[in-house]
Amino acid sequence: MPLSNPLLLSDFMDLVRLSLDGLLVELSERRRVGETGGGEIVDSDLGPRLWRGEFPFADMPLDVGRIACARLDLLRGSGAKFLATDPNAAWPAADPLGAQIATASPVVAEDFADRRILRIAGLPANYRLSIGDRFSFYYGPDNTSLAYQEIVAPVQADAQGETGPVEVRPHLRPGIPDAAPLRFTRPIVKAVLMPGETRKPLHRRTHWAGGSITWQQTLR
Repeated sequence: MPLSNPLLLSDFMDLVRLSLDGLLVELSERRRVGETGGGEIVDSDLGPRLWRGEFPFADMPLDVGRIACARLDLLRGSGAKFLATDPNAAWPAADPLGAQIATASPVVAEDFADRRILRIAGLPANYRLSIGDRFSFYYGPDNTSLAYQEIVAPVQADAQGETGPVEVRPHLRPGIPDAAPLRFTRPIVKAVLMPGETRKPLHRRTHWAGGSITWQQTLR
């Protein structure tokens, strides 16, 4: 059966083995900085801020390493994408292993003209969201674009599971559908491998060792 594009977590990320030592996921800087004659620093955005990740591989058994190398060959081709997730941000900080959020169905309750802000409904009663918690959701005309957001100020839901305004980064893009479902457990980002920055693991006698990938978010 043909693989989907982007590759699902089960077809790539859940097959390979990652080392948490040195793993990095960060929001890129896309701005220009200048200085006026009066000594004032001015800056401006050059484009949307995109997520970027550096994932080192852990040692892999022979069978797993072969699969990883084959999937890397696939993903180095033009147009190939995959769904990535950050193992260090798999659940909200106040909900280890996501036991509480798994019982709920959070959605976007409202988005605002201020593209930093949205409200969330459908959370467990009095649920806390912490700085650095992340979530993802689909949006756009055909509901195939994928947003990956980080909470930058703490907030707590009320007894009905609804929040006040929640500030996030990057800025929200247009086209959020009404009551868009939010994914707080292993939130996902649509990604492509950065050319020239993939190192396949090396075959040893008993296992595969080393290697890493660098990826960047794609909005399509």
